[in-house]
Amino acid sequence: DQEITVLLPQYQDEQMKQIVNDIISQYSKVSYKYIDVDIEAHCEKLIYAPSASIGGDHANYVSSLDFIMPKRVANALYQYLYKPWMDRVGNLPVENTKLYLCRRGGRSLINYREVEQYFRAKGFLLVDQQLHLLPLDKKVALFSRASVIVCNFGAASMNTLFAQPGTKVMMLTPMSRVDDGIYFMFNDSGLDILQVIGNDCTSSPHTNYYISIDTIDAAYNELINSEGSARI
Repeated sequence: DQEITVLLPQYQDEQMKQIVNDIISQYSKVSYKYIDVDIEAHCEKLIYAPSASIGGDHANYVSSLDFIMPKRVANALYQYLYKPWMDRVGNLPVENTKLYLCRRGGRSLINYREVEQYFRAKGFLLVDQQLHLLPLDKKVALFSRASVIVCNFGAASMNTLFAQPGTKVMMLTPMSRVDDGIYFMFNDSGLDILQVIGNDCTSSPHTNYYISIDTIDAAYNELINSEGSARI
């Protein structure tokens, strides 16, 4: 029966605000307030909620424990994020839509231009890096209706969780991120996923990497003609 105000960081991503509002608005005695970085907040009683998962993306090392998400957190995401939004979009038929999620700059393919050209020739819709500007309902509809998704390792690939079970997914991954927990999240979501591992350019955890077109072509053919998750 106690009224609670949840203090949140000032998200730059408007979709994060939309998700938070959708969840908190279900509770009549819970409100929220955004505060800027380095701003002190004074309250009579503070309940500290530690992070329920761990992401070490900006550490100066990489290990298989850099991304940890307990099963209960994954279940909560399904209950409060995935399922409500999929219900809003409705049971849309899966179209023959093939998506390639572009990534340029840090932690990207050094030959990204020829890779984008390859998938464009295969009839893929190239989704630009400004994916976070797409309204959430349109984003969910886009991914839930896709039949094949090719993504570079990174934040944009998380949208693939809105794809329907059985959707074929190819994840292009630098060697330094081969055991990252994001891959295992996908592997546990019912997607038919193929992870293609590249050659890192440096020893940095944020290194760019290289995968030849021949390797990508062979991997794509295997993805289309096989079932089940695998790595190359």
